[in-house]
Amino acid sequence: MRIAAYTYQNEPGVGHVSADLNSIRPLDLPPRQRVLGALPVLEALSRGEPVPSACPALPIDQVQLI
Repeated sequence: MRIAAYTYQNEPGVGHVSADLNSIRPLDLPPRQRVLGALPVLEALSRGEPVPSACPALPIDQVQLI
């Protein structure tokens, strides 16, 4: 599983990067968690919590990875 923080249309986001590295599926996170990048997701995973649901994929060339 590849998780990446990014910006899309000047908004922060965190999502799953596809195996072929061509798209990213944004995770459904509240705004206060998105601004923290991947940290809240990684902390939740380390506690054994499920990954938040993912939204429709975005082409990777439309986001700026951070």
